[in-house]
Amino acid sequence: MKLKLLRNRMNLFEIYFFLYLIFLATQFGLLIFVEKFFDIMCTLLLVWLFCIRLHAEDKANNMI
Repeated sequence: MKLKLLRNRMNLFEIYFFLYLIFLATQFGLLIFVEKFFDIMCTLLLVWLFCIRLHAEDKANNMI
């Protein structure tokens, strides 16, 4: 039960995060400097989220 709730919460967070990224990309699309900085930060955030998700899945698999 806890595993299912954790997965649902993670999926909702990812959906909202990607919608927010799309919104920000449209806001800053014309500014080249901000766009380059934004690309780097988004890449780092996505890698970080992916690592968190892998860690959460490993932790959940160990609980089973």
